[in-house]
Amino acid sequence: LRVQVYEWAQTVNFQFDKLVIVRLLGLWPAALYEVANRSILALRSIPASGIETFLPTAAIEAAEGGSAGERLRRMAVLSAYGTLVFIAAPLAIAPVFLYAWVGEMGYVSRWTFVALGLGVSANLFALPLATLLQASGRPGLPARAAFVSMLVNVPLSLALVRVWGVEGAALGTALAMVAGFAVLLRGAVVTLGDTVASTLRHVVERFTPLFATCTVFGVAVHWSFTSWIEAL
Repeated sequence: LRVQVYEWAQTVNFQFDKLVIVRLLGLWPAALYEVANRSILALRSIPASGIETFLPTAAIEAAEGGSAGERLRRMAVLSAYGTLVFIAAPLAIAPVFLYAWVGEMGYVSRWTFVALGLGVSANLFALPLATLLQASGRPGLPARAAFVSMLVNVPLSLALVRVWGVEGAALGTALAMVAGFAVLLRGAVVTLGDTVASTLRHVVERFTPLFATCTVFGVAVHWSFTSWIEAL
């Protein structure tokens, strides 16, 4: 049950958003949210399923007293590459990407896609920590982080949807997922010690230039594509 709660949190958060949007804004905004939601979940499923395959071997190593450092680093690198290829790169070309995929609805919902992408990125970086904690017999920590994300999502989405509409609901979910990651990171630091800190430094040093490139390219694409669409 504790292992599955972590996965359920993603479904609960997104479904709650749609319920709030339908009740407060109507069916058409919910359709826009669904376009971004389905797109980002489809992209997340590829790297997430790859990271989850580490759980059996991590559990065997934990039972045999093996070191978690190398395993965590390999999973963290996989998370970073997955985020870069399946989240950061599509975010950088979100207007073109979504317009080509689902047409005008994708373009209108592009900022919802961006907000959800930030939350899903935090979730992907949390998966290696959750995997190691589950493998070491501590599934309660990921479950606690999942509960925190669901509890934070409820008031945030209700408040922000009244301010920024569909994008506000997506931002509330993204911030809730970041909050869940923060809780999980704190528990992992206490449990795993310096292993987490050294892995974070390794990932930041290795991938900062690539993520910075995606950010600069994304700003240029968003600005130019918006200007082009508005000119038409």
